[in-house]
Amino acid sequence: MGAKTETKMIADREGFEHMYSVTQLSAKAQMFLKLRIAKAIAPGLGGIKGVIGAFSGGEVSQESPLVKNGALDAIEKILMSVDPTEAVNIIEYVLVGSKSVVRDNERLVNLDAIYTGDLMEMYKAAAFVLEVNFADFFGVLEKLKPISAVSPKTSPAQE
Repeated sequence: MGAKTETKMIADREGFEHMYSVTQLSAKAQMFLKLRIAKAIAPGLGGIKGVIGAFSGGEVSQESPLVKNGALDAIEKILMSVDPTEAVNIIEYVLVGSKSVVRDNERLVNLDAIYTGDLMEMYKAAAFVLEVNFADFFGVLEKLKPISAVSPKTSPAQE
């Protein structure tokens, strides 16, 4: 089975849509990238249980599942534990180094030339690359949402 290519329109900050084409990485490259990402975020994963399925939309109040399930604390812990240099290197590899991304019929070769002043487009493009390469992982997260959306049980320490 060969690598598949998927396309998606992603808008820049001015609303202009760019066509992204992403070809799956090889199995070895996927494993390398998945392990590299896991290593980068592993120190902050202690509170991830509260993140999965906690996003309910609307404002975040003290009664929000985001607060009650500890999702905001978990997200903050993950972000604070990631080495900024490694995070930038991973995003650069995903979009440029992997040579699997084409934007408006041109292969990406320089993050600064395209995304300076428009980091959101860069994040959306990187997320699309991860979605194409790790659809099975995102599918597992989707299946877990209903399980984790159930109100949290009291721990023995709280009883």
